[in-house]
Amino acid sequence: MEDSFILSNNLLFLILLISIPLFLLKRSLTKKPNLPPSPLKLPIIGHLHLIGPSPHQSLHDLSKKYGPLMYLQLGQVPTLVVSSPEYAQEILKTQDRVFASRPALKVPQVLFYGARDIVFSPYGEFWRQVRKITTVHLLNSKRVKSYRVVREESVALMIENIRNDVGSPPGLVNLSDILYAFSTSIITRVTFGKEFLRPGVIKRIHGLIDENIKLLSGLHLEDCFPGHKWLDFFTGLSGSVEKNFHGWDSLFEEAIEDHIRAERTAVDKGEQDFVDVLLALQMDENTKDDISLTREDMKAILEVITLNFITKFFL
Repeated sequence: MEDSFILSNNLLFLILLISIPLFLLKRSLTKKPNLPPSPLKLPIIGHLHLIGPSPHQSLHDLSKKYGPLMYLQLGQVPTLVVSSPEYAQEILKTQDRVFASRPALKVPQVLFYGARDIVFSPYGEFWRQVRKITTVHLLNSKRVKSYRVVREESVALMIENIRNDVGSPPGLVNLSDILYAFSTSIITRVTFGKEFLRPGVIKRIHGLIDENIKLLSGLHLEDCFPGHKWLDFFTGLSGSVEKNFHGWDSLFEEAIEDHIRAERTAVDKGEQDFVDVLLALQMDENTKDDISLTREDMKAILEVITLNFITKFFL
């Protein structure tokens, strides 16, 4: 009996001797992961209190203190902030496949038809199809060169507008408005066609783009606390996103239906716009096996191209 008691004590001691180092090792490995420098965070909200109305400026200011690689906890979402050309190249070019997919953020999911576009769609077969459509069919060198006349006519119109504005008031020209109108006229004509280049349409596109920039550049609570949709209901974000989405959707529907009624895709008129090309791809029996293009896909591609081109040119 005594020998059995001594044996059990020795076995217990042996188990403790083995388990305690293992427990301490596990704790040391999981307690503090090897993360980049990070500011002091608060419970629940993490580092959200450090992000101001202009997130890019807040992140820039923080990067000056914590370096080009910085870890932030935005609500429930761990975030790596990269702010140097060298690290950006490593992530966006060298390790592109690892970081190719984008998070499923609320605004892109709504505005781009479930993120069915080349910017926000997850990396995979669909993304490769959309990339092929954009690079091979819409933005190939031959098609870009074919829009030379459009660019020349738009430049001539811009110069005429500058000439007309010089005298009123004397010596002052609003170059911001003129350049905005210049870039919008090019992209609208290339995307929707010359027949769609009307003052009312240009004004609509300006309003939609301005709202797009605000919605896409902001930091939204639902993205920081996934699963809590009610948060953005109280901020008014949901209503703003839906309104902007329906504005774009009605614009694209109008453009697509105009092209279908005019049967523009049946004959090459020499100046095919993007809607022409996408409709032709959708109707071409030879490409249907390789490219499955729905109307929602078309509208998502058109919206990203319109928004991206105009904002890059102007901003």
